[in-house]
Amino acid sequence: PAVCQAVDEASSVCLDICFSSLIRCCGSLSVLAAEGSCALQLLQKAIRKVHLRPEALVLLKGNMRRLWRYPEADDWRIPQARLRGLLHSIFQAVEVSKTTSLAWASSSGTRASLDFTILLMLVRRARQEQPVMPKKKRRKKRSDPINEEVDEALEALTAPSSEELLLDEVFEMLTAVEPSERYHAFGIFLMDLAAWCSKMKSSELPWGALVPDEVIAELDEDMSFRVLGQGVQLASRFLLEHGLPDELDTEEVDTSVLLEMMEEKEGSIALALSHGLRSLCIIEALLTQTPGQSREEVQCRKQTQDLQGLLMRSLSVNHPATFFRALCLSLGVKGKAPKGNASTLLAEQEFVSHLSSRVMRAAAKALKDRRDIRDDDEEAEEGSATSREAIIQHVCKRFLSGDHAEMGTSWEFLDEICRFSQSSSMLSSALPKAGTFLASLATSPDEAATRAAVKCCQCVETMVFTLGHGILPKLNDITQPLLDLAQRVVQSSQSSESALDLDGQILQALGALCRSVGGVLSPFLGQFLQVVCAPASLLRTKSLEELASQLVDGVPHRLLLKEVQKATVDPFKDSEMDLEEAMIRSQRLSTFYLWILVKATPEFAASHDIMPSLLRLFGCSGSAVRAFLSTADAQEIPLRLLKREPSMELITSSHMQDLSWSNVAQDASLQRLQMLGGACFARFCLFLEPDDVKTRIAKVLDWARGKQDKLLARPKNEVRDEDASKTLALMAALTTLAVEAEGLAEELLMPLANKDISSALKASHSVALRLAREKLPRKKRRTLSGSRTDKEVLSSQSWWWYDVAMACLNFLGLAFKQGSNSGPEAKVWAESFEELLEPCVSILDVFEFLAVDDAICSGLRECCNLLWSP
Repeated sequence: PAVCQAVDEASSVCLDICFSSLIRCCGSLSVLAAEGSCALQLLQKAIRKVHLRPEALVLLKGNMRRLWRYPEADDWRIPQARLRGLLHSIFQAVEVSKTTSLAWASSSGTRASLDFTILLMLVRRARQEQPVMPKKKRRKKRSDPINEEVDEALEALTAPSSEELLLDEVFEMLTAVEPSERYHAFGIFLMDLAAWCSKMKSSELPWGALVPDEVIAELDEDMSFRVLGQGVQLASRFLLEHGLPDELDTEEVDTSVLLEMMEEKEGSIALALSHGLRSLCIIEALLTQTPGQSREEVQCRKQTQDLQGLLMRSLSVNHPATFFRALCLSLGVKGKAPKGNASTLLAEQEFVSHLSSRVMRAAAKALKDRRDIRDDDEEAEEGSATSREAIIQHVCKRFLSGDHAEMGTSWEFLDEICRFSQSSSMLSSALPKAGTFLASLATSPDEAATRAAVKCCQCVETMVFTLGHGILPKLNDITQPLLDLAQRVVQSSQSSESALDLDGQILQALGALCRSVGGVLSPFLGQFLQVVCAPASLLRTKSLEELASQLVDGVPHRLLLKEVQKATVDPFKDSEMDLEEAMIRSQRLSTFYLWILVKATPEFAASHDIMPSLLRLFGCSGSAVRAFLSTADAQEIPLRLLKREPSMELITSSHMQDLSWSNVAQDASLQRLQMLGGACFARFCLFLEPDDVKTRIAKVLDWARGKQDKLLARPKNEVRDEDASKTLALMAALTTLAVEAEGLAEELLMPLANKDISSALKASHSVALRLAREKLPRKKRRTLSGSRTDKEVLSSQSWWWYDVAMACLNFLGLAFKQGSNSGPEAKVWAESFEELLEPCVSILDVFEFLAVDDAICSGLRECCNLLWSP
């Protein structure tokens, strides 16, 4: 320092004359100095005072490396600060162009200074009031002044702007060096821009020394954003035109160390690009954390996001190992990123959280783009395994609790990583976190928590598919929370878009469990059935039906059938269960029997006797009527409970492909429940031998008769509505079986059920006439005479007599059409016909009390015509 002070005093007397000697002296003092940079400061002070002659410039270039490299320092920021301060002083004193800037970069060391000379050139041009424009070529004047004006106008429109010319110059500077140096400069240049942006936002980065404060102080805010935007445009153009070098993933890279800026080492290009990506993410985070609305800033923010997406997409598609290394660096993964400085921006928790969220969002999009572009690559998966494991553990530890908005981004990011490849950390870290989070949503979650839960369920679905049976050690951690949440959604009244999305994602995640590990879901099957059998809107019913179908496809039928049988109980014994809910549950359980039986083998059906369960299913009809009558009148049953559908067909094998819950299990309907029960019984009987079928039919008949010897054989005033409902369930089963097994009616059904059908028809006739007498005006009861209109009293009094009559007549019409006119069977038909003739004919008596154009009359007339037609 004393020598420098003496030199300063001596040179100040005649600085212009002895400037060259001062350069030599400062160069020598820099090498000899043990510490400090007083020689360099002395030279910078002199540069600002003198006019630099060509010979001085040559001498200065020759001493550049000694001036900034010495004295040596362990911290790379110290020599870089010397270099950049010196270059800044020089660029203020000389004319700046592409050629001179490259010359100064070469003299200082291209790897150490090319990035900063480009930045200085952008700053210098931004300060110029009159931008340098290329000289126009002189053209010969035309004789036609109109064409000449047109040419001038076209030239003005097509001429490049001053900014385009500037970007051309700096682009040529960046591409004028060797490929290894240009990619290194590309990465360092992005670090320069990050330091520039942080200083604009009054903060500091660990590498803030790359941009001296006095450089940015020269420009106002708009000009600073313009320079930043120009730098981003330069980087985008370079990446678009030159792409990324090959073999990046084969380089050995340690992202926990700072980038070496002076000497080329193995992996330096990959490391430079990793630091460049982190710097770009920091710029984007700074511009979005407190976004300004000036035109320059808005444009700069958009350009930065575009470049970030381009660089991430390029790395993820072509260099996944480098991509995940760069993410480790950007997210600050412990052991994979340099230790931060407590006084810098990267130590501020609020900014780090925002930065991580933005990085994960952009990375998730890049990985999704990769899936759309190329298939999985085993080599890429292996090369990035270590980095991916570190990222997963870091995200699970840092971001899967607390702020729900940030949590949703984290789950989306983990989802894409899981789609990229399997990972043990997803099982050990992410899956338990997912279960804990979903279990915490016991009460109605807020909007942010709901959206986070949607992303979480998406990730769980991906993990289940990716890990397959590998998920078994953590199966309990995730299955129970999903089922609990699915049942809470059913009970919730939320109808927001996010709540609907959550419901759909929960069902998809449960479906993934069915498809992947259905064979081990036995402890949870009862809860699965509770979820799918719950009443819901039409849209949700379709999702529930899809889950039910996945249960049938993924769970072994012996396990599922056992649970369905266990669930087939009288739901009306539960006083807390709504009538409609109980009926829908029974209707949907019926479809499970059908789906299982359709795919079953004869051996499976023979080894699983489901008759007790089917009888309980049939019994739901009578229980539903009994529960309904506790609060309503019997004549309301056809409209509110039975819900007659004249056009409804039997559910047979030909309808199985089109069988959907929206048709048969969306709304509570006693008629549909009886049709479904009949279809289950018929389907089961198709697997049995004739003797076994006869035994099963006899059991159903005994069940329907109750304590009587025939159907509805009680005295006419004592026939219960429950008995009538049982009769309807029986006739649905017999009719469906007759359709499925043609010829069975004459062999088994008619001989076994002849007397029951006759008894049921007589009971229907008796009850109909009794109701007619009760509803007729008192004066006409004895004679049943009077006008036609006065007698039309049964249209509103049609419960069970009409339904039983229709069921019996429909069965007989089908059976008679299948009957034989010759052989031994002809005798059976003759005996049946003789026994059933009088009950069938007596039904015609009720037409006297029906309106001609009434639906009841039309249905009964059509049924009779079918029975008596040839």
